[in-house]
Amino acid sequence: MAALAAPCCEATQAIAAAADEEEETYGDPPGVTVVVASVTAFRGTLLDASVDRTGLMQWPARVAVSEWLCAAAREARFEGKSLLELGCGAGGCGAVAAKLGLRVDCSDASEEAVALAARNLARNGASSE
Repeated sequence: MAALAAPCCEATQAIAAAADEEEETYGDPPGVTVVVASVTAFRGTLLDASVDRTGLMQWPARVAVSEWLCAAAREARFEGKSLLELGCGAGGCGAVAAKLGLRVDCSDASEEAVALAARNLARNGASSE
């Protein structure tokens, strides 16, 4: 389960819909497999004044965080627990956390990133409120 703010406009939803998907697996076998989308082809720079695209990518740090979540899940039960992800960006880590049984609450200053995170969480079976 995930709590996300609703995307505000059609342009925001269009950015999330245009993202490319990729399958990723984390943790020791059997592992956790998620399908995450990100916007990898940009016109202009990442800091284009019209849209802040920094939250629309899957950042390399997600690999370390996702691996840590998988390792922690082997030692602790996540069912009934919550994770608050501040600055969730595209929501890759949130998708892994949701697959591990955590209730995930995501937030980001970018409406486009929240829309993309909602898509990624839904694609991986987490519901949004």
